[in-house]
Amino acid sequence: MSAAQILSLIMLVVVLVAAIWRRMNIGVLALGAALPVLALSGLDAKAMYTTFPGDIFALIVGVSLLFAHLERSGTLGWFVELVYGAVGDRHVLLPWAGFLVGAILSTAGAFSTAVIAFLVPLVAHVTVRYRSSFYLCELGVVIGANSAGLSPLNPTGAVVRAAASKFHVDYPGWALWAVSMVVAALVVLCLLLLDAFRRRRGGASTSPRRPPLPRKPMRPKVLRFGTPGARAWHC
Repeated sequence: MSAAQILSLIMLVVVLVAAIWRRMNIGVLALGAALPVLALSGLDAKAMYTTFPGDIFALIVGVSLLFAHLERSGTLGWFVELVYGAVGDRHVLLPWAGFLVGAILSTAGAFSTAVIAFLVPLVAHVTVRYRSSFYLCELGVVIGANSAGLSPLNPTGAVVRAAASKFHVDYPGWALWAVSMVVAALVVLCLLLLDAFRRRRGGASTSPRRPPLPRKPMRPKVLRFGTPGARAWHC
């Protein structure tokens, strides 16, 4: 392993630790960390710009701006309320609604992390009155958003496809997305079945309590001391 490769790994760890510890923008830190690696490797500016993925960068910027506009304009909030309003009080469909909304937004190109960060508080506000299925609704959002990230329109899917093309691996992008969504739907279905089994087992194990028996009123005892005409003491 060359010195440039070792330095790149060290700088990657430093960037991750600094971004988490100091809550700094990881993109800005990565740009600063790339300069010493570039100087040590001996690459010129032309070679650096040649290897830079401009198409993925344009996709990330465009999708991020579009998603920010949808969020600021209130369109996303309206869409979530529309979906959950159509579901109503049908508890079984609530996790599937979160799964569907997260999957649609990630498939359209929004970052899965941005979708989760926006939808989790919003879905929590909508489903907080359904405490029995609250966590399943949140899990549905997370699973749907992450699984749909392999869409060819999503930056994650574009990065995966670019990495695969470097190793001369070709695959249909939408087919991979479909397989990912089927597996994610099966995971959500298994979670719903486990939750239903847990509730049924918990309801069967708890037997109804018998009401307490009514207590009989106790009469005060009369104690007499001394002669028959003595004073009586009640206790």
